[in-house]
Formats: sequence, C-alpha cells, structure tokens
Amino acid sequence: PFDGLSAVNRAEPILLLAGPAQTGSQYGLAFDPGRGHLYAGAADPSLAGPAGVGGIYRLELATGRVYAWASLPASRAVRASSLLGSGFGGMDLSDDGTELYVANLSDRNIYRLSVPDGVLLGVFPNGARREAWADAAYPFALVFRDGWLYQAVVPDLTRRLPRRSVLVYRSRPDGSEMVEVGRFLTDRPGAS
Repeated sequence: PFDGLSAVNRAEPILLLAGPAQTGSQYGLAFDPGRGHLYAGAADPSLAGPAGVGGIYRLELATGRVYAWASLPASRAVRASSLLGSGFGGMDLSDDGTELYVANLSDRNIYRLSVPDGVLLGVFPNGARREAWADAAYPFALVFRDGWLYQAVVPDLTRRLPRRSVLVYRSRPDGSEMVEVGRFLTDRPGAS
C-alpha cells in the first residue's frame, strides 16, 4: 500500500493537498505564486468531484481551503474512441496571473477565465481546426509565455490517420494570430 513515503527517489513525504472527495479526479494544474493558489481541472468524468464533470477547483495553500471555483461545459460520457477522455487537459496562467487558460477535451476548445474571480472571458477553437483530421484533434498541453499562449494539439490515438503528429500552435490570449510553430511525428510515416 502507498504510504506517502514509498515514492521512488523521494526522501520527503508527499503532501496531500486535496482528496478525491474534495475535487474528484484531476489532471490540469496551474499555480498562482502571487496569491498562493493552485487551480485543478477535472480529468475523468466518471470520477467527478462535487462541482461535477466541468469543475475547476481552487486550493488556497495558506489555509488548506479547497472549493469549486468555476464550471465549464464537459461531457459525462467518456468516449470509447479516445484515450484522452473528455475532461480537461492542461491549464496555465497568463504572465501577470490575471487569466487562466484551460484545454477542454470535451468540446476541444480553449477557455479563458478571469483570475481570481473565475469569470469566463472567452472561448476559442484549438489551432488544428483547419487540419484534415480536425475532428480527431484535442488541445492538451498549454503554456503561456511573453504574451503568447502555446498549445499542443494531439490526435485521437485510436483513430487510423495517415500520419499522426503533435502540433504546437501559438496565439494571443484571445485566440487571434493563431499560427503553427512546431510539429512532431508520433509514429513512422505510413504507420496506422
């Protein structure tokens, strides 16, 4: 059994910030060092926390308080065709900590929320919307740097595509000026 001390290459115990009853299953995390807040987004709709399948939680590190911070549209049904599920992928804060960006695997859009109040500022499609395989494209990792939002878009790995690539796009915070900045093959050419 896991005791918090058995992690490989760890001398220190793991600190439990929130349990499954408080937040459900989580994947995306973003840390706000200025406020001492950690944001966490739902990962597995079948293991949703009290805020439901679209829940985003804020953990206040100084007080240990955990609460539902925002709720975004998300599907309860995990799609059998996708290894990614239908919760949230990555999330990140703007450089100044005033906006949180969330990759929504359910509708494959990027959500932009005001920090610290959680007001929805906008939604825009992932960068692969013009690819031939756009219906199988999922935004996953997000990173905000120097006024640009970078997003990695991955294909549904269970679909037969001519070439599977992970594409990296960058855009302004509102999704404008979207451009591909990188592409990495995930398998050999011609493999399916």
